[in-house]
Amino acid sequence: MGLWAKLSTFFHEREEVTAVANLAMPKESESAQEKRLLLKCEQNGLPDFSHVEAEHLYLCAWLEIDSAKELQPSIPTPLKLKLLDEAYRQAAVPRLPAVLPKLMRALRDPEVTARDCIELIRQDAALLASVLQIANSSFYRPGGGEALDIEQAVVSLGIEGLRRVVCAALVKPIAKRADTHSEHKGGDIWQYSLRTALAAEALAHVHGVDSFVAYLLGLCQGLGYTTLYNEFLKHWRENNRVPDNRAIAEACLVFGNELSAEIVSDWPMPDELGKQLMAFAEFSKAVHEEKAAERSGTYAGTCASTYVGTYVTLLQQAVYISRLYSLEQQGLLPENLWEQLCEGGHLPLGLLGQLSESSF
Repeated sequence: MGLWAKLSTFFHEREEVTAVANLAMPKESESAQEKRLLLKCEQNGLPDFSHVEAEHLYLCAWLEIDSAKELQPSIPTPLKLKLLDEAYRQAAVPRLPAVLPKLMRALRDPEVTARDCIELIRQDAALLASVLQIANSSFYRPGGGEALDIEQAVVSLGIEGLRRVVCAALVKPIAKRADTHSEHKGGDIWQYSLRTALAAEALAHVHGVDSFVAYLLGLCQGLGYTTLYNEFLKHWRENNRVPDNRAIAEACLVFGNELSAEIVSDWPMPDELGKQLMAFAEFSKAVHEEKAAERSGTYAGTCASTYVGTYVTLLQQAVYISRLYSLEQQGLLPENLWEQLCEGGHLPLGLLGQLSESSF
């Protein structure tokens, strides 16, 4: 049985699945044995290619460094302390629209109308322009044509499509932000974020949880990467140092997920969104520690006692799919690995087509 089939069966046998559909944190009622089973499933990935290996290879490809040399997770303490400071962190991240709190409430309201959303979007000119740009992308308008105004865009998208487009427009300036001399770095993470969001949304239907929440989690998971990238370059410029992309990759490995959670926690969004991203960061750290113990021969045969909720599981799967897709597009995956993923029943129906079109 494939990884995602195993996980789907595992979760659908548990009553707690429905309890987290509204983004409430699940109760820690799983036995230690069940926690270990889930952690092992999530760690292993496909045969001969774990989640840890996928992350290592993805970061090396993104930052164009030698993947044959193992990354050593580390981050300079002064930089980490700066980014853990809320005021510094907010200054390091582009401004979000002042209308965001009202807009997020509206997007989560099942009774919201298209007119309500349009009026809120119109309050921020930059947001309006970004929504129109994304709504007119080939992903949302594969048949061509152009929505000339927000009303036409909403008619074409519908409320569900509008939710996705607005969230993408909010996150895009941060995910795509990069040093002016290396703009493609931000663009790479932006495409990665889109693919992760689409995969998370598709997997939410498999797990029976809120697809809008899943989409947001996927969209925001990589925000720490571009923020770290820019902060490192800023530090090196100020101190006349030569950039070292390996240092960025190693910082992303140990602090990228946590920083994404901190960034989202600063925003006027539901508190649970940041909590779920932080839970994902803690889980990823536990997986890395276990892999390191296995390599060093100190692994005792038990997993870290980290509760793995449905959204964390879903996000881990989505991140894995997104990374493998990116690596496959660059010809960097081991032979036939992507075929294993596609042909082994691991991808939700229709997701492969969405991933291939996810450029906006």
